[in-house]
This record gives sequence, C-alpha cells and structure tokens, in this order.
Amino acid sequence: MEQNSPALSPVHFFQVISAFHVSAALKTAIDLKLFTYAADGNSTAGDLAVACGTAERGMRILADTMTVVGFLTKMGQHYTLTPEASMFLVESSPAYVGAAAEFLHHSTQKRGFDDLTNAVRQEAEQPLKKMVHSIPSRQCGPPLREAWLE
Repeated sequence: MEQNSPALSPVHFFQVISAFHVSAALKTAIDLKLFTYAADGNSTAGDLAVACGTAERGMRILADTMTVVGFLTKMGQHYTLTPEASMFLVESSPAYVGAAAEFLHHSTQKRGFDDLTNAVRQEAEQPLKKMVHSIPSRQCGPPLREAWLE
C-alpha cells in the first residue's frame, strides 16, 4: 500500500527568511501609533494617515500589511483592530506590549545578528551567546538553549 507524502513547499523558507520585513513593519505601526489611533475610531487609510502624520498611500500599504499579518481586519476601505491588537497594541490597554518593540529593535539588540555568518564561522562566543539569549525559550525550549550555551 502506497502512502501519500505531503507536497513539499518553500513557503516555510520564505516565511522565515522574510520575517524581518514583518517585524520592521510592525515596529513602524507601533512607532506611528497606528493601533492606538485605530482604536480611537480612525478607520480608513486617509483617517489613519492624518492621525499618524503620514502619507495616505504609505499608510494604506502599512495597514494592508498589518491586515495580512493579522493585527487588523479590512472591510471595504475600513480597518478595524483584531482582539489581539486591541489587547496588546493599543497604548491605553493595561496589557500593552508595544514598548518592547523599542528594546527588541534597538541597535544593540540587532548588532549581534549583523555579521552572524562570520560569528558562526569563527565561533565568536559573545555574538553567539547574545543570539541564543535573544531567542525566547518558548521557541527553542530550555534544554536546547542550555545545549547551545555549553
């Protein structure tokens, strides 16, 4: 009896290799307070552009990106927050986590990744330890993290 193998796809590769694009777009949305202004009732790209002080076309592209990645929904020309965005990305929410973007995207955090290929080649200890420490333990698990730090 022949078993069907799942079709192979490069989708996972492209999701991972381009993750920094989504991360940068999310940080931009947080910096511009897009989610906070959307919570205040600004629902079109034009309304959001005025509130955030941006060009309308740029805001539409950013809001569409936040829609694709699941922080906004779009009906016609109107954007609304997802429950997750309402809870965690609106500045007035007690569960707001947007401030973490400044820390996680700070140049000192990103520096260890700037030349990671050479750090791995040369077994440069500091950049590798910085990289491992920056990976949330829920993504790799404590046993794997400890093995990497040995």
